[in-house]
Amino acid sequence: NHNPPSACFLRFFFHFSSDAIIVLTNAGVFRRPRSVDAYQPEDNNMSDFKLAAIGLDTSHTVAFTTLLQGDKTPEDQKITGLRVVRAMRFPSAFQAEEGQNQRQAQLEAMGVQMASSFEDAVKGVDGILLEMNDPAMHLEWVEKAVKAKLPIFLDKPLAATLEEGKRIVDLAKKNNVRLWTASSCRFFERSEEHTSELQSRQV
Repeated sequence: NHNPPSACFLRFFFHFSSDAIIVLTNAGVFRRPRSVDAYQPEDNNMSDFKLAAIGLDTSHTVAFTTLLQGDKTPEDQKITGLRVVRAMRFPSAFQAEEGQNQRQAQLEAMGVQMASSFEDAVKGVDGILLEMNDPAMHLEWVEKAVKAKLPIFLDKPLAATLEEGKRIVDLAKKNNVRLWTASSCRFFERSEEHTSELQSRQV
């Protein structure tokens, strides 16, 4: 459920350029630049930036696609210039096949084509969304994704263990691939207050 404010499903979407981070939230869309004063929307030349979404066991796949290209998404919440063009599904303990069927139908209604393999899913796209609930699968899928040499959004959390998280970061660095994962909860005022408080202590 992406509606309750208490649900921490506010996600960073992608780190597209050195100037700005595009963020999807359950309340809409905002852009948080590295330098607010320096940021200009026209600096992000992302016209027709095509994405492949891997995994349907998380509701984020449909939620993000809806914010990008859903017919009923308010214009002030849409991100223009980005489009999910393909998706791939696989069996998951986190979502029954019936639920994945429903999500597939929603994606197809928004113009997304289903692919039967990872290779077909990423063919001709500009970026990859890794959307799977089980963090134990993240390392395996990042190992596949970095070979495509495309920027990657890895849905939270980064990994199941610290060691796997370090390996994921190393893979991105060694393959010179841009990879992003985070939570927009870090920008909540209360979160920033707690972070400052912790940083001032000896932990």
